[in-house]
Amino acid sequence: MSSKAKRAALIGYDCLIPKRLEAMLAEGGLDNFRKFMNEGSFIPEGYNLPTVTPPSWATICTGAYPRTHGVEDYYYYHEGRSLNYDLTSQAFGSDIVTAETIWDSWDKQGKKCIVVNYPMSWPSHMKNGIMVMGQGLSPAETRWPLHGNEHREFLASESVISTEYYPMGVQGRFDDAKGWNNLPDSEEDVLEMSVKMHFKEGVEPVSDQVWYVLAYAEGDDGYDTVALCPEKDFSKAFFSLKLGQWSDPVQHDFIVEADGRTEKGVFRCKLMQLSDDAEEFKCMFPAWPGAANSFRPNQRPPRSTFQSRSRPTTSVSSPTCTASLIPTPSANWSNFTALGSGIPLAACSRPILTGICSICIPIPSTGSTMDG
Repeated sequence: MSSKAKRAALIGYDCLIPKRLEAMLAEGGLDNFRKFMNEGSFIPEGYNLPTVTPPSWATICTGAYPRTHGVEDYYYYHEGRSLNYDLTSQAFGSDIVTAETIWDSWDKQGKKCIVVNYPMSWPSHMKNGIMVMGQGLSPAETRWPLHGNEHREFLASESVISTEYYPMGVQGRFDDAKGWNNLPDSEEDVLEMSVKMHFKEGVEPVSDQVWYVLAYAEGDDGYDTVALCPEKDFSKAFFSLKLGQWSDPVQHDFIVEADGRTEKGVFRCKLMQLSDDAEEFKCMFPAWPGAANSFRPNQRPPRSTFQSRSRPTTSVSSPTCTASLIPTPSANWSNFTALGSGIPLAACSRPILTGICSICIPIPSTGSTMDG
């Protein structure tokens, strides 16, 4: 007799298109994905409409259709307000979810869940569990209940330093390096680029800083290395990179404009482009997360004030199939079981041929059921 699993883990990847995943698997690599697919269940036809981030993630954790779980689009239209796009909110808040999530169900049963950056999960309603963010696309940002396409990073959003123009970046050009201390050895004249870094879209705006990029040649085929420095001293460089390389995480001080206090921030950079004459150059920075205490709880964006809907909450605690069904054409109904009951769907009170409901999951290939 197969034993029940004592723990279960759900790992989600936004926008992971099945055809693209299968094409990459065919090229080799992605061994962990291959193992999950071979030893578990892979149902590429499982779908949800509309196929955008918030409704899809809400469907996964509740098992309900958008009409039931309440997250019906990427944008949430506030009752009583204009339908103008600028007055909508991106649907990344748990306040609008009207079906019970699997972690809330398990929490009521005294089980402990850890939910890390699950879109539309914040704020948490668990008493026993732990939740880390979940109100945006990354664990270092918030989108709920901000308006339109607005979002706020703990420190700043993504950026680029380039010889080309990018709306979210800084454009510059290299010139002869002057007034420096400790310049690196180079087969070509060392070049510098002065850039005024603007850290946009932070929860708390921080002051601009002037940084410097050095381009130099460690080999004899032209410029092949860049260094990013907070001042004109190569010995104090944040890092040096060659084409295609990522830097290690860098911790740096930033000044909060509101009160002048200093906060720690962490960033990384990847050298995306560097021609041998340094005429073409591009460094990419992902979103800049803040370090511990980089913004204080009483400075978080305000909670939404919209009116709750009167639609009843769909429960996932019952051992019968009571939630809206998600058709999965390739799924065999006999391969699903009701969570916590061990009852095959064939014995549930609501007969179905194919599908997953809010209390039903695929049984792993080992035959064991999963329990919270």
